[in-house]
Amino acid sequence: AATTAAADGKTYKVGIVQFVDHPSLNQIEKNLEAELDKLSKEKGVTFDYKDYTFNGQGDATVLNQIASQLLSDKVDVIVPIATPAAQVVQAAAEGSNTPIVFSAVSDPVSAKLVKSMDAPGANITGTSDFLNTNAIMDLMLAANKDIDYVGLLYSKSEDSSKVPIEEAKKYL
Repeated sequence: AATTAAADGKTYKVGIVQFVDHPSLNQIEKNLEAELDKLSKEKGVTFDYKDYTFNGQGDATVLNQIASQLLSDKVDVIVPIATPAAQVVQAAAEGSNTPIVFSAVSDPVSAKLVKSMDAPGANITGTSDFLNTNAIMDLMLAANKDIDYVGLLYSKSEDSSKVPIEEAKKYL
């Protein structure tokens, strides 16, 4: 199919949905766009993301509108960046065949985006920056065995914080 698409000069519509303006999320978007441009030249196809790149500015209502618009525009794939964007896009795309490839999601299982990391299920997959809490604690204690206090910074409102914090508390 890729060879046929390349010969035909096919255009693929790629929806990019960023949760909020943030340096690390902005960098993910820039890297994705650069990679799409590179692949476009290599494969002889066009990835049209410029018309389908949006920022929800941290607003669930705006994210819902963006997801609905991308589905209405019949994009070929949607790439939500960050857990809240992925959750909104997944809910909006339920029942559709539009693939979703998330990025910057710390715990896709706890966020109920995938059934498991080995077998995501449905039409969704992506990359995770899941923390290996035990490895971090081991490294911290290897650097200083005399640590008396450990501060854990997290947001109770984010699903992605729950598992690493529980693991850290168990470890300590």
